[in-house]
Amino acid sequence: MRPRRAFAAVPATDSKVAATNGVSMTETTSQQPEVRPLRLTRVGALAVLVFLVGGVIYLFARHSLQTNPEVEVMVPVREIRPFEVIVPGDLGVRRVPMDPGRSYVRERAQLENRYALTSLLPDRPIGPEAVGPLAPAGLSSAFVFTVEGGAGVSLAGQLGRGSYVDVLLPSAGRIGNVFVLDVRAIGADRWAVTMSVASPLTNEQAAMLAEGRASVVRRPVGG
Repeated sequence: MRPRRAFAAVPATDSKVAATNGVSMTETTSQQPEVRPLRLTRVGALAVLVFLVGGVIYLFARHSLQTNPEVEVMVPVREIRPFEVIVPGDLGVRRVPMDPGRSYVRERAQLENRYALTSLLPDRPIGPEAVGPLAPAGLSSAFVFTVEGGAGVSLAGQLGRGSYVDVLLPSAGRIGNVFVLDVRAIGADRWAVTMSVASPLTNEQAAMLAEGRASVVRRPVGG
């Protein structure tokens, strides 16, 4: 008998060959995970857009507040007519951007018991030039009138709001202790003086004052 030949053992490998449809394929024992590209959904894109827009608005608002801070100012809560006394219930508070070129009243004490020189509209900041001094007693029920002219009110250029004068009527005597509410220049050497009288008037006196037929004179010394 012939001796048998010894065959060396073939070592096993990490891969195996399989026949599929007559085609050999090598299957590896380890597989890499599939990497898919990141896709942004519509909801995600919208969220990013909202975030960016919100950030821009926040930065803009912060910059505006730093460069133009807000302050609290006094505003009327109703319309206040000229020469009407301002009482505490007429005032409210509003925040407005600070404007170095304009001045607004920020304290109640600067307005209460004073009178308006012009119409003060609701929710509009009040400038110091729009109010007069402390109102005299009884202004709310006083007779308010205006005298215009030259010679008849030649004293007007020396008067100021809050002054007391006397008024001469052509045929109805002299009215004393007249309060000057406002003095305005209306032309060359011409003035308009608005005044109030708290004392009782006759019908004739009231008619003359309403028509402006009066002259403003200084009050006598000690009068």
